[in-house]
Amino acid sequence: MATSERIEIRQTTIDKARRDAAAGIRRQVADIEARGLVLRVQPSGCVWQVRVQHERRAYRVTIGPVALWSLAHAREAARNVNWHITRGHGVPEPYWMKSFLDQALWLDRQADRKGKHVPEDPEPHRKVYQPRPERVTTWTYKTARDEWGAYLKAEAAAGNLSPETVKNYLGIVGSPAMRALDPIRVASITDVDVDKIVQALVKAGKRSSARDVARVSKRMWKWLYRPANRPLSGVARGALADIEAPDLGNVKKRQRYPDIGRLGLVVATARSGALDRVISAAVELLAWTAQRRLTVVRAHVDEFEPWEARSGWGLWRVGHRKSHKPGDGTVAHTVPLPPPIWGRMKEHTEWLAVTMPGTEWLFPARREAKLGVPAASGHLGADTLTHVLPTIPGAGMTPHDVRRCFPTTLATAGHHLTFVGYVMDHLSLGSVTTRDENGSTRRYTEAEMLSFKAPVMETWETLLEPAARAAVLLPLPELKAEIARLRDERRGIDPAKEKVRLKAVNASAYAAGRTFHQRKRSTADSRRDPVGEAGEPIK
Repeated sequence: MATSERIEIRQTTIDKARRDAAAGIRRQVADIEARGLVLRVQPSGCVWQVRVQHERRAYRVTIGPVALWSLAHAREAARNVNWHITRGHGVPEPYWMKSFLDQALWLDRQADRKGKHVPEDPEPHRKVYQPRPERVTTWTYKTARDEWGAYLKAEAAAGNLSPETVKNYLGIVGSPAMRALDPIRVASITDVDVDKIVQALVKAGKRSSARDVARVSKRMWKWLYRPANRPLSGVARGALADIEAPDLGNVKKRQRYPDIGRLGLVVATARSGALDRVISAAVELLAWTAQRRLTVVRAHVDEFEPWEARSGWGLWRVGHRKSHKPGDGTVAHTVPLPPPIWGRMKEHTEWLAVTMPGTEWLFPARREAKLGVPAASGHLGADTLTHVLPTIPGAGMTPHDVRRCFPTTLATAGHHLTFVGYVMDHLSLGSVTTRDENGSTRRYTEAEMLSFKAPVMETWETLLEPAARAAVLLPLPELKAEIARLRDERRGIDPAKEKVRLKAVNASAYAAGRTFHQRKRSTADSRRDPVGEAGEPIK
C-alpha cells in the first residue's frame, strides 16, 4: 500500500524517490512549498503531479517525469496550473504542459547565454491558456435533437402528431442557426446561448424564424427535462424559461384582403391552360374551397363523391382533417362543392384514371425518374401553391390571401362568420356554443353541418363564377411568358444567364446520353426480347 507524507521537497528527496521506485516501492510526497504539487513514486518511475479542484471535482494533473522536470520547473508549473483553473480556463490539456516546459528550458538557455539571441534556437510558441477537452458524458445538442426527433416520429406514428408538425419542429431545431450548437453538451447550453441566436435572426429580419426558435426550443427542453431523459441530457429545470419570442410587429398591416375580382383572375388562369394540368386543378380547388394549402395537396381521389341530395353538387370529405363530435367518434371535415368546381374535379379524376391509373392522390407528384434514382411517388408539394399563385398576372395573391378573401367576401354578402368558419375548418367557440345550447341544431351538427355549409357555398358560387368569367387574360402565349417571367423574378434568376446555363447543361447531358428521351429509348430497347448468340430469341 502506498504511503504519503507532506514535507518540503528537496533534491535529496528526489534522489531517495528514484531509489524507492527502482526497489518497487509505492509512495507519494506532497510539497509544502507549491500548493498541490505531489511527487508520485511507483515502480514505473517518479512523476510530478498537481492536485486541484475544478467544478467540485478533484483532478490530478500530470506535469511530467522527474527525468524531464526539475524541482523548480515543477513548482512553477504547479503554480501556473492553479492560475489556469482559478482564472476560469479549466483544467489544462497535456499539450499546454509540454509547451510550458519547452519555454522554461528555453529561458534557462537564454540565462546561460546571458540573453544573447541565437537564431538556431528561437523562442517556442506557447499558449497562455489551453483547457483540455472535457469528456462528454451527456447528450450533445446534435444527439439531443436526434433523440427528440425519434420521439416525435413515434408520436406521429401513434397518431398523436401530424407528420407535418414533426417536419416543422425538426426543421426549426435543425436550422442552420441552431446547428452551430451541435457539438456542445446540451446541459451546458443556457438561455443566453439560444437568445443570441434569436436576436441574430431578428437583426437579419427573420422575426418569424426567431419566434419559431424560441417556441420550439422551449418545447424540446421541456422534453429533455423529463425524468427518463434527464440523466442523459443533464438539462436543468427551466433552462430556457427566460427566453421571450420577439414580436412580429404590426401583422395586421401586412395582411392583404384581396377582392373577389382578383380571385376570379386566379380561377380563370387555372382554366386557361397556362399552368400544368395537375397544378391548375389544385389551384382551382384552393380558390373554390379556401382550404389550407396542405389540405389541398394531400387530397385523395376517394375523398370526393357526388352529393345525392343536390343535383350537380359534390362532397369533399377531407379524410385527414378530423372534427370532434359529441361522443367518442370523429367525423371528417366535409366541404360541399358547387357544380363549377365539382365538374372540374370529376374531369380531373377521369383524366387521372387514364394517365396515372392506381394513384391515390388527387394531385400526384409528376417528377420524372433521374439517372439511377427511381421516380418519386407522392403528392404535389404544398410549396408549389405558394410559388404559383404570386406568378399569376394581376392576382398578386398567396394561399392565405385566398383564405382571407373567402370570409371577407361572404361576410359582406350577409353570412355569419361562424357558418363561414364551418367551411374553412375553423372549430371556434361559435360551433361549440351552437352545439351545446341549441338542441334543435345538434342533429345537423353531427351530420357534418351540411345544412349550414351549403348556403355559404351557394352564395360563393354566385360571386366567384361570374368573377372568373369576367376576368380578362392575356393571350395564351403571352400569359405563359408572363408567368415564366414572374417566376424567374421571384427566384432572382437572370433569364439570359439561365438560358446559357441550361444550354450547357443540356449539351452535357446529351453527350453523356442522359437526356429524358435518350433514357426512355434505352429503357424501351432493354425491354425487347433478348437475343442469343445465333440471333434467335431466347425462350
